[in-house]
Amino acid sequence: MNLKIKYREGFRPFAPAVLEETQSEYFYLNKSSPYMLFVAPVKDKIKKQPPANYAEMDLWEKLYFQRSSFPAVTHIDYSARIQSVNKKTNPKLHTLLSCMQRKYKSKV
Repeated sequence: MNLKIKYREGFRPFAPAVLEETQSEYFYLNKSSPYMLFVAPVKDKIKKQPPANYAEMDLWEKLYFQRSSFPAVTHIDYSARIQSVNKKTNPKLHTLLSCMQRKYKSKV
């Protein structure tokens, strides 16, 4: 998707759009970030445990290690650049993400 749509390197993570009211379930961020201005660590509950030799792994090995339950948005340092979606300021995207979250949670 990076190469076809964004015309950038395949290893670069996407910025997740997340419901403002549930972002604290997934990220350590206690303020809104509607313009993707903030980077926040992913919560421990969605992190994948790195191998013991993670610090010694070369960059390419680290890039392709699945770091979280949401690998497409998780940076190599276990952070993500968040876009908070507020119901009042972006109702259509909020509705779409709410539907997607319900589907995701029903499968977990």
